[in-house]
This record gives sequence, structure tokens and C-alpha cells, in this order.
Amino acid sequence: MADPLASNSAQQNRTFLVIFLLLCALYACGHLQRNVGSVLAPVLNRELGLDARELGVVMAGLFLAAGVAQIPFGILVDRYGPRRACTLLLLFGVAGSALFAFAEDWPQLLLGRLLIGMGFCGVFMSSVVIFAAWKPPSEMTTWTGRITAVGGFGGILATTPMAGAIELVGWRITLLGVAALAALLTIAGHYMLRDRPPGAPLPVQKHESFRQGFVGVLHMAADPRIRPMLVVSLFMFTPMQLTVGLWAGPYLLVVHDLDAIARGNVLLAMMGVHLLAALAFGPLERIFNTKKWIVVVGAMIQAVQFLLLAWLGQASLAASITLLMGIAIVGPLYVMVTVHSQSSFPKEMTGRAVSVVTATSVIGVFLNQSGSSFIVQALSEPGSIGSALAFRTVFGLLSAIFLFVALIYLKTQDTNAPR
Repeated sequence: MADPLASNSAQQNRTFLVIFLLLCALYACGHLQRNVGSVLAPVLNRELGLDARELGVVMAGLFLAAGVAQIPFGILVDRYGPRRACTLLLLFGVAGSALFAFAEDWPQLLLGRLLIGMGFCGVFMSSVVIFAAWKPPSEMTTWTGRITAVGGFGGILATTPMAGAIELVGWRITLLGVAALAALLTIAGHYMLRDRPPGAPLPVQKHESFRQGFVGVLHMAADPRIRPMLVVSLFMFTPMQLTVGLWAGPYLLVVHDLDAIARGNVLLAMMGVHLLAALAFGPLERIFNTKKWIVVVGAMIQAVQFLLLAWLGQASLAASITLLMGIAIVGPLYVMVTVHSQSSFPKEMTGRAVSVVTATSVIGVFLNQSGSSFIVQALSEPGSIGSALAFRTVFGLLSAIFLFVALIYLKTQDTNAPR
């Protein structure tokens, strides 16, 4: 006779697997949108005449909207659950994807990117909240790393496949296809996502106003446990979003004269090793029993790699590619920072804690991408998308930033229990 408990457990695991794969698909769609900048930048420069500053502002706009929307989204998650909050915002992402594909100038492109950023801002946070409801705390780093790796396949699609599709049918038709995919996944999310396992107790309903919710967020941001994480999170997405997401393509074109497919292949390799590396953070935490020191050591490695890229990258294509790959491998440090923040607070505050850290992270990408675009424009010829001096300057600044990140993260408290 079959054991009913084992049968229920197997059914629950199958349900969670479907939810996990759908969240991965949604995350992949958003990840494609975030990382398409390096491939699109030369195309938009050529066809619409965007210069480095305009390209930087357009691509960074996604992160500004995502960052601003994170805090109210976290409140919505705590009040109404991740499924309803996430699928509601995804409607804006679908509209923005379509608008971007039809845009004729950089303000229209910027509006499209703002809507995309708002629409997809909640997918990662919703995933973390759903994982916290379905899985034990000891598995959080593992599942967060898995969605980063599997869902990060969208970043791979933003490299050589995107470059090939643009050459085959043009960038507008390609991005309309992305909009159609986003619409289908939004519908699937509405009907198939589940906030918690069947039979799990409902969370205590919150009846606070949005004003009270914002006050609660401000109180959390002032908590000594999270303040160093907030400073560090300004730069946690920066390595990948300033390379694959924006400048690696123009850098390889301007400094090393690679064509579109060759540039796409380098970006593809970077995304591939990045996604594989994301799977390693769960085992690393278990082996070393620390979150804090993984982030500190990783930030120091990034500082060295960016310094070497600024120093040696112009002279050698092989050195440039090797260092870009190394930067991609260490890039998933944001997985550890996110889980560290989530584990620092009670479960009922998970949505708010993750939203504060994620908001700071994506606003940091906006500041870093837009700020770097002004540096690149100032050190380049008018109308161009960069110069060797401009990219060396940006990489040198990133080296100093990640040394600062390592020093700041020393102030955090590990949440791992002593062995």
C-alpha cells in the first residue's frame, strides 16, 4: 500500500519543479533584457545615431525603474503575495518590450527600457520569497544559485544568438519576438505560480498603508545588520552589467576590432562561465560555512582583475578575454549578498529585506552605467561609442570600487551557525 505522506511529498516536489522552471523562464526573459546592451549598442549607434552618453542612459534606464519599483513591490509582496504582485508588474514589461522595438529615437527607447525595468523588477525577489516558503533555510543559497544559473540562460541568448538574430531579421523583429515571449510567460505565471505549498498556513495578513510600509522599509535600511550590505549592493551587479550589459561589446570593437559575431562569442563565453559559477556558491557556503568571507575575498579578486584589465587589456586580446572571463566567474557574488540579507531577518520580513537590497543593487547599476557613459563620452570622439583611454579609465575606477567593497563588507555579521 502506497504511503500517502510519500505520495504527497512527491506531488509537492513536482509542483515546486514546475514553479521553479516557470520562474527560471521569467528570470531568463528579464535577464535577456538586462544584458542585451553590449550587442545592441553598436546597432543603435549605427541605425539611430545614439552616442555613448545616450546609449548609457537608455540602457541604464531599465535599472532606474527597477530600483524605484523594488520598494513598493516588496510591500505588495508582503501584502498580496508574490504571484499576484509579480504578474501585475509583468504587464508593464510586455508593453515596454513592444515600445522599445518600435522606437525611433532615444527618448522612446528610454521609455521602453523604463517600462521593462518596472515590469521585470519583481521576478527575482518573488522567486526568493517563494523559495523561502517552499524550502528550508539551509537550501536557500542552493536554490537562489540555481535560478541564477538556469534563468541566466537569458543572458546567453543576449549574446551570439541575439547578434545572429539581429543580422538575420533585424533588431526590431527580434525584440518583438522577445515581447511576445514575455506576454506568454506572464499569462503562464498568473495561472501556474503558487505562493506556498498546499496546506501551508496562510501568512498573517498585513493591513498597513503604503506610507507605513515605506516607513518600515526605512527602518530596515537603518538596521545595523543590513547597512554594510546596502553600501556593497550598489556595486554587486556592476561587473556583469558594465561588461556584458553595456561596454564589453564596444570595448572589443573599439580596442580589438572584433566583428559582431566574434564579440557575441566572447559575451556568450562570459555568460556561460558566469552561470556555471553561480551554481558553485551554495557548495562554497557549505564547505567554508560563511557568507561574509566569500563576498570579501570575491570582491578583492574583482579589484585585481579590473586593475589588470585596465593595465594589460589594450595590449593583448587574449589577456582581455581571459580577464573578462575571470570577472564573469566571480560575478555571482550578488547571490551571496542577497541570501545573506534574507537570512538576517525573520521570514515574515523576507520580502522587504530582499526588496531593500535588490532596489539598492539595481539603482547602483543605473548610477554605474549612466555615470560610466558620461566618462566614456568625455574621453571619446563626438558621436563614437568609446575609446581605449575611456575604457581603461572605467576599468581602473572599478578596481578601486571593489577594493572599497571588500573593506566595507568586513563590517557585516555572518549568519552561518558555528560548526
